[in-house]
Amino acid sequence: MLPALWALRDAYPKANICLVSQAEQGGAFIASSEVLEGTGLVTSFEKLVVSGPRLARWLNRLYLICRMRRVKWDLGIALMPNYPPGNIELFRVLKKYLWYFGCHEVLAPSKIINFQRVAGKLQSLPHAADNMLSSLQHVGVQIPPQQAGKFFMPARQTEARWAKDYATQHTDAQAAGLIAVAVSANRAANIWPVGRYIKVLQSLWLQYRVVPVFFGGSDLKLALDTCFPPDLPHIICAGESIGRVSELARRCLIYLGNDTGLMHVSVAVGLKCVVIASARDAPGAWAPYGEGHRLLRSNVECEGCLLDLCVEHKSKCMTMITVKEVTRACESLLEQTLRNSDVL
Repeated sequence: MLPALWALRDAYPKANICLVSQAEQGGAFIASSEVLEGTGLVTSFEKLVVSGPRLARWLNRLYLICRMRRVKWDLGIALMPNYPPGNIELFRVLKKYLWYFGCHEVLAPSKIINFQRVAGKLQSLPHAADNMLSSLQHVGVQIPPQQAGKFFMPARQTEARWAKDYATQHTDAQAAGLIAVAVSANRAANIWPVGRYIKVLQSLWLQYRVVPVFFGGSDLKLALDTCFPPDLPHIICAGESIGRVSELARRCLIYLGNDTGLMHVSVAVGLKCVVIASARDAPGAWAPYGEGHRLLRSNVECEGCLLDLCVEHKSKCMTMITVKEVTRACESLLEQTLRNSDVL
């Protein structure tokens, strides 16, 4: 979404842009307001409740309609990729609500781009960010080439000072730098075994003296304490605001982890990523944006399953990816980055 919002703001620098997004679902989901607050991209934020008691959902919709109709909106855009599991009915509903909000003109996808297979292999899709950018071409917005949109978050000065102090206080004196690490994910199908991460990080510490910074929820420390070796220096950043998380990630050399929200945040603060990706989705759509990343993904016969939890094959597409492959990918990125890094 970031490239599309930057393109809109560049095209209409004085526009009143309101972002209506799905209310938080709990877990590790990151609210759009947390990510975008203070960037200047969005003027205001509203929440659409999509789960819970029916009465609460209808009251939320009534409130939103009344609130949104206080403003004259020239344009309403259903800004989301038209890939599975999205469907035309969803876009029809979104379009209907944009009309209810009083938008003079409404843009919404008119078709779904379904997965395609050639010789049994799932074909790549354009990145979701580029897909959303392309939806703006009819409203006078200049569309950049694929993988070349603006995907960055401006620094937040207060949080940046906190991140500098936090990194200094918790970093081993022998450390050459930090690595942002995410071992969890919202979907179990996207998780690579924690024990394998530890083996990779032990190797990187011995070879490069880089300290992992583990990002996650408030229960992260308890989960890691049960399996973490005492001889491996590490930092845990658990339960912090997205502002603090993004600024601490900005001080890291690279990102290593699953396909999760922190991966996209890391790209937005300038990191190159080593990503262990499941094959539940089409390749390309949700990869780290831009060039220079290392994405490890297995080709399996069941790719494109869109499962949240893989029971039948026990996350075969993830377990096929070896510690050696991930270590080599990290070494490649680190050797590029360490030559001229000054992040601590």
